[in-house]
Amino acid sequence: MKRMIWLILSLLLLTGCGVEKALYLAEEFWIVQGQEQRVCYQYDEDWKLTARIYQDGGIYERTEYAYDENGELIHERVTDGVNLLHEVRYTITRDEAGRVIRRDKTRDGQLIETEEFVWEGDALLLRKDVSHAFDRTETLTEEFEDGLLIRCTRETKIGNRTAVSVTDYRYENGLLIEESSDLYRTVYTYENGKLLREEYIMNGSPQSRWEYRYTDNTCERTQYDNAGILIAREISTYDHAGNLIRVEYYDGAEEPWQYVSYQYITP
Repeated sequence: MKRMIWLILSLLLLTGCGVEKALYLAEEFWIVQGQEQRVCYQYDEDWKLTARIYQDGGIYERTEYAYDENGELIHERVTDGVNLLHEVRYTITRDEAGRVIRRDKTRDGQLIETEEFVWEGDALLLRKDVSHAFDRTETLTEEFEDGLLIRCTRETKIGNRTAVSVTDYRYENGLLIEESSDLYRTVYTYENGKLLREEYIMNGSPQSRWEYRYTDNTCERTQYDNAGILIAREISTYDHAGNLIRVEYYDGAEEPWQYVSYQYITP
């Protein structure tokens, strides 16, 4: 069977590629190793996403979305077409300038996630996300400078145990050139603004790398281990306007094990 995935995103706004209109996508059709899935999207007259319908064999799941007067998502309702499965609600808190400074997320009445935002004018300085699941609490703190993420701190608590990891990000001319933590570094190399190579280094030793090659309408991304043996390959194809329309995934075999195709519609 020819294996392909038709992946439709809920909303994609493309700029700098000759496209000025928002592109909305209406369906995902997946075939991965013989397994089929379908996701359909519905919008209102203002092109806000109002429903996501997921089908996988005999599984049917419909998620409906509602927004406040500022366009912020405040409610998700999930059913199997007949019965209510669960509800998610968002409580938004704004400061005097109208900026979102807190977002609480509850599922079936239980608080599961809290986001807090710190602003300086229109610039976001810090985002803190605390999520809860069973006996696990995860706190993610993101720090920004000039609109760029410069540090991410992740604290995970499971029972009485706590683990903390910190990742720092460095940029050059607005391009990410390195991300690093206590255990690993990822180094990015560019040419004329195009990514050519990313190298993953752990405890000072190279582990793997991705190399990129470009044509007028494709980007080929190939992964190698530290011995130079091919691990995986991805080929992305773009239309004449620069919109991503297809991705093929290979695991070393001649035939791709998965396809992803993108289809766009405009209002």
